Amino acid sequence: MIEFVDSHDPILTKKTAKIDKLTKKQKEHLREMRDKLEQTKDAAAISANQLGVNLRAFVCRNGSELLTVINPSIVWTSLDNPDEIVQDEEGVTPKSVPMWEGCMSFPGKNYLINRAYSIKVDYMNEKEAYHRVTLTDQWARLFLHEIDHLNGMRVSDRAEEVMDLSEDSGGIMPTSEVTR
Repeated sequence: MIEFVDSHDPILTKKTAKIDKLTKKQKEHLREMRDKLEQTKDAAAISANQLGVNLRAFVCRNGSELLTVINPSIVWTSLDNPDEIVQDEEGVTPKSVPMWEGCMSFPGKNYLINRAYSIKVDYMNEKEAYHRVTLTDQWARLFLHEIDHLNGMRVSDRAEEVMDLSEDSGGIMPTSEVTR
């Protein structure tokens, strides 16, 4: 079984390799990623590079099902046009929302990150079918977090504040004090 790499592993700071056509080996890696996510109770998603695999892919939970996302590409975010008003049936939606995020690569810490509230993403699934989805709120945040991983951006690099969740910690510390 594949395991999470250490938070200092250089694979976490490098852009992952795009998949043109799924090979047998890549399909096996995707199966291992899905298995790892099923076995990791606290994880909402896992990117390939978090497990030491250089593939532009992640797996995430969609209710009781697992979704495989390959070659995700952000087409649009609610931050793209500052003058545009984004509105749906519930009213005007925010451009971005700050929120605390955890990460399996940095256990015991939460990170305050401001992310786009809405996004459109193109991706391929494990059957090599292409999709374009519009995501908001938590789903947008999850995809943006995992796409950051695939682009070599760690959650600690983007954080405005860090909260140490260990029992002997002092709580929130400014990112200027975070070792990067």
